[in-house]
Parts: sequence; structure tokens; C-alpha cells
Amino acid sequence: MDMHLVGGFLGSGKTTAIICAAQQLMAQGKTVAVVTNDKGKHLVDTAFFRTASIPTAEVAGGCFRCNYDQLEERLQGLIAENNPDVIFAESVGSCVDLAETVMKPLLDFQRSLQGDTSFSIFCDIRLLRMWLQGEDLPFSDEVVYIFEQQIEEAPLVVLNKCDLLSQEDAGKVEMAFRERYPRKSCLLMSASQGTGMEGWLGAIEKSEITENAVEFAVDYDVYDRGSQQLAWLDESVRLTGENNTLAMTIFLNGFAETLRVENVPVGHVKVYLTDGTIHYKGSLVAMDGDGLLASLPDHLGQSVDLILNGRVQCAPAKLNRMVAGALDTMSRQTGTQYIREETAYFRPRVSAERNSHNR
Repeated sequence: MDMHLVGGFLGSGKTTAIICAAQQLMAQGKTVAVVTNDKGKHLVDTAFFRTASIPTAEVAGGCFRCNYDQLEERLQGLIAENNPDVIFAESVGSCVDLAETVMKPLLDFQRSLQGDTSFSIFCDIRLLRMWLQGEDLPFSDEVVYIFEQQIEEAPLVVLNKCDLLSQEDAGKVEMAFRERYPRKSCLLMSASQGTGMEGWLGAIEKSEITENAVEFAVDYDVYDRGSQQLAWLDESVRLTGENNTLAMTIFLNGFAETLRVENVPVGHVKVYLTDGTIHYKGSLVAMDGDGLLASLPDHLGQSVDLILNGRVQCAPAKLNRMVAGALDTMSRQTGTQYIREETAYFRPRVSAERNSHNR
């Protein structure tokens, strides 16, 4: 059994890439499973993978680094129940220090299974281009530190969303990255288009990750400050109405517009909705415009379940008020009723204590 750890900043396209990779592998007759991860609960990614009929377990309420034992339990459960040929483990987008605290014990875990292990970091090529050119990213210095450290520790960096740049510009970013990091492997990908997927699968199947990875030091004070400048919001909402497609359009448009007007830096906002028959996943990241409305279904049923995960740079209470305001506006304009069944909003903390496997 092969195991592939996938990290990268919020909104870098990890989930889309894993879905695409899993579909290609399953088309080859392989069994694939996934472990999702987040510091909150009610994960859009988990629902999305399960909708795609991919066996999925989750490590919620903390990152892999802080919850390695739980990660190993989830892996063992997937192996016992599904006997997969390949498992992808997708780390939360604000986590660093994975090479030391997760990859090393995973290598020990894998020895008993006689499989290969790899570690990839994904980047939104548009953010990466700004960073390589010395431009300011739409986040504080402490949040940018998280983005930087993920790249620094990565043996393989995937420059994702290359379809959003011209071929010439994407090539220039790749060249600039190789000049800055000549010892790292990198490749261009558009997970949404499937471009570069075979190259990534080929790279991770080579399993070039070893215990001799370069030592990596993290300033946990800066890391924690960056993490605490981000607001996490997770909630599930039940909507009932005659025109839920219009209702969701108004809600998502209104929420995205409020984020823009309030000048709130967006790490990643993800939505998953279903009426039991139709399933939809949308997202909004720092460099996007109306991404939340991409391919919104035309005819949703009268009862819809919504999961929303928001990771933005502002106060958690402010994020909650923005969501509540957008829902109220939706209800007033369409008559759709809603119940916020479960809501949690908070600032994630970072523990400097490493898991017991690395003491």
C-alpha cells in the first residue's frame, strides 16, 4: 500500500488534485482511500470525497502534527475496512513542520506495510508568482510565514492552477522557482483541468522521500501568531424554500461581496450543498472573484443541507456576523427559511509540542 501526504496553503487546490488523482487510479483498477484533516469540524472536503464514493476518514479538531496518533488510527481503520492500494492524507492548509512530525513516523508505519510514502506541497501559482517577485501577499507577515515555511520544507512543490496564467507566464514562474530552489522538485499542474496529473502521480510513485530530509526549523511563536490571526468558521445549515438555487446565489454572492467590501483576506471559503440528489462544491480563495458560484445547480430541491467552512484573516465574531448577515438577506429576499444547526467560530492555536513519536 502506498501513502501520499499532501500539504499546502489554504486554497491551493489539494482536494481537487486528490479527487482527480483518485479517479485516475480507480480507473486503473486500484482502490483509493483518503484521510481529511482540519482544525474544525463539519468538513466540506470529507463530504465531497464521500460523494465521489471514495472511502474517507477524518482527523478533525487539530492538524496531523498535533494528532498523529489519531491519524494512524484512521489509517489503520481504512486499511482494515477497505484494503486500499493507495491512501492520500490531506493536511489542513495552515499546518507546517510536517516533514519532521508526520513524515518520519509515517515512514516507520509504512515499513510494516511494505509500501511507498511521499510528501507534496501545493501552491496556488498566482500567489507563488507574487511571492517570488517580492510583491505583498494579501495576508499579514505572520500568515505569509506559514505559506513560506510550507514551501521551505517541501521536497516536491506542485505549482497548481497553472491554467489561470498564460502558458508563458506559468513557465516563467516555474523557472523562477527552480532558480530559487534548485534542489527541490517542482511541476506545473491544473488539477481542475487534469493537466499535469500524470506527472504528479509519476513523481509521488517514485517515492523519493527518505529519512534524510533536510532539517527544518520552525519559529513556533511566529507560526502561532499567524495561525491566531486567521478565523475559522464551520457550520451546517438547513434551508427550506421554493427556489433554493436563487437563495444560494443571493447568499453566496452576498457573503463574497461582504468579504470584498470589508477587505478581509480570504484563505479559503468552501461550501458543500446537497438536496439528496444534487451535490455541489464551491470555493473562494484569495485570488478568485466569483468562484463560489461556479457551476451552481439550476434546480435545487425544496430542502437543502449546506456545509460552510471559512478560513479568513479577521476576528472570528466578525466572520460569523458576515455569514449571519448574508443568510438573513437571503431569507428576506427569497422567503427561504434556514436553521443554523451547528456553528463554531474560533482562532486556531498552535502547539509547539511535537507528537510522542518525535520526542
